[in-house]
Amino acid sequence: MFQHTFGVIIRSKALIQYLTEVLLLPKNRKYNQLRIPAWIKLDKNLVINYIRGLADTDFCLTLKKRHTPIPYYPVIVGCSESKKFMNEIAEELQSFGLNVTTHFDYRYPDSRLKKGHYDHNRIYVYGHSELVKWMEIIGFYSPKHLVKFRKWQENNSTSNRIKVQVAIEESKKIRGPGSSCRPL
Repeated sequence: MFQHTFGVIIRSKALIQYLTEVLLLPKNRKYNQLRIPAWIKLDKNLVINYIRGLADTDFCLTLKKRHTPIPYYPVIVGCSESKKFMNEIAEELQSFGLNVTTHFDYRYPDSRLKKGHYDHNRIYVYGHSELVKWMEIIGFYSPKHLVKFRKWQENNSTSNRIKVQVAIEESKKIRGPGSSCRPL
C-alpha cells in the first residue's frame, strides 16, 4: 500500500450486492464503470457531497507561482482515466456556476507500462474567484486541501490586485463546505 492509501476487504456477499446493485457502485476494474449514480443526481445536495468526497480523495488544490517567488495562483485539478466520468463531473460543476476547463485524452509517457504510456483526462478550476466559489458551493473536508486554502489566503493577503483582494475578503466569510457546515 502507498503511504496514505488504505484497502478494504469486504467478505459479506449481501453487502457487496447492496453496494453494487442498489447503490450502483462499481466493482472490479472501475474506470469504464465510473459515473455519478442516478439516485445521487436526483438531489443537488447529494451531488455536492459526492463531488466533495471525490475531490477530497482524488483532486488536488495547487498554488502556482506564475512568475513570482511565492505560489499564489490557485488551481483545482481532477484527473481520471475515464473521460466520460470527468466530463460528467465537469458538467455538474458548471451547473453550479463554476468555470471548468477540460483537457481530455492526454497521453502521458510511462516506460514502466507495457504500452509505454497511460491516458488520462483532467478538469481544471482556475483562479481566485473560482476557488472562493468552489469553497462556498463544494468545499473541502480534507485537511491537506484546507491547509492549502489557508496558505492561499496568507500568500495573497497583501496583494494589491483588486480582484484578489475581493476574493480574499469573500473567502473570510466562508463558513465551510456548502456554506452551511463547520467554520474553516
